[in-house]
Amino acid sequence: MSVNKDSKVYNVSLVSYAPLSFIEDILNFHISQIKAYSFCYHDKDDGKVPHTHIVICSKMPLKLSTYCNWFNFVNDNGEKEHTFGEKCIDVKSSFNYLCHLDNPEKFQYSIADRIVFNPDFFEHSSSDDLSILALTDLLSGCSIRDTALKYGKSFIFHYSHFRSLLIDIGEQEGISFFSNKKNESR
Repeated sequence: MSVNKDSKVYNVSLVSYAPLSFIEDILNFHISQIKAYSFCYHDKDDGKVPHTHIVICSKMPLKLSTYCNWFNFVNDNGEKEHTFGEKCIDVKSSFNYLCHLDNPEKFQYSIADRIVFNPDFFEHSSSDDLSILALTDLLSGCSIRDTALKYGKSFIFHYSHFRSLLIDIGEQEGISFFSNKKNESR
């Protein structure tokens, strides 16, 4: 999914040409901001320069450009080794892609080649994570419009469920998420 570099996202899938030791150092440096990460070095993809695929699941949303900039690296020839990224919609699929597990037509990297921080997170990841993130945004005061734009058609399709849940939470906690009768009657 193409996302503006200034969009804030929780989960990203990156491709970096920086050395593995540099990637590991950067991930360890930012570990306090990260829920989980995994990466795998790809040096056997047909016709491609060796590169590393990285999946990062953050504790807070960051700009896509921020994640990419973490891995800015200048090689011995003074050339910048670029990192490219996109919003990660399906964490489990991105995690599997690190070894091409769901892509039998591609070289199959060993699961042992995949470096993982917090493997339980990846094993239990699903698209349901987006529902929790959307709910968290709504509870934090994000507008319905912005939440719909951020999470797309799945959020819009399930909006009535989110609304019911917010009303229940509000009643339980003595908070009104919908300030006027016009909104309540919808």
